Amino acid sequence: MESALTGQELIDLKRRMEDEGASKSEMCEAAGYVSTKKDGSRRLNFTAFYEALLEAKGCGFGGSGRPGRKLGYVCKVNAVGAAIVGARYVEQLGLEVGDPFRISVGRKRIVLTRIEPADQDFESQDEEEQESDPVAHGGPGDGLPEPQAAPARELVAA
Repeated sequence: MESALTGQELIDLKRRMEDEGASKSEMCEAAGYVSTKKDGSRRLNFTAFYEALLEAKGCGFGGSGRPGRKLGYVCKVNAVGAAIVGARYVEQLGLEVGDPFRISVGRKRIVLTRIEPADQDFESQDEEEQESDPVAHGGPGDGLPEPQAAPARELVAA
């Protein structure tokens, strides 16, 4: 299986051969998903062909390569009022220990945004943004009642 087609070339070949009425075996062979057995006979590698086709269409099996469960993008507030953000989420933002990030509170969401290292004065910019865009930050005009004094809550990046 030396020069097997991948990506858009594979998709184009499959479409063209389907229009011509070719069989799945013919498509697999034409795409180069063939290997030679020890006895010299040829073997069609359908699994590799279909995996490459799925990958070309953006539905591949490739992932982060990390074992474990998929990220659910859902968390709950615990008994002490904290919402724990898992290490894998923090990793996706490219954050390391001690890196600052911005927390924006909207109508029904909390958004974590990585602050680039070149952004020296991140705290004052955050305050300016809250004043200039009150809806995006849960301020006046967001359709929510004004906040009352409530117990302190925190968003913790684990």
